[in-house]
Amino acid sequence: KTPLRIFPNPSADLVFFSEPFDEVQIISVEGRLLKTKKNSPFIDLGGLLEGIYIIQGSVNGNPFSKTIVKTNSN
Repeated sequence: KTPLRIFPNPSADLVFFSEPFDEVQIISVEGRLLKTKKNSPFIDLGGLLEGIYIIQGSVNGNPFSKTIVKTNSN
């Protein structure tokens, strides 16, 4: 099985997934849930401040957790 890739990282806006996710959540390093999206191959980081975020969710029923860096420009 090919590992899940999330790109680009860092990103200023859209982040793409190598496989469409069932559900994904963006969580601050303080543990606050900031965004949720279902059944998509991408998520928009627009509206978030620059910083490090945790992306967690599932792809084909398999859970994952990754770190992403939000920038103000690509």
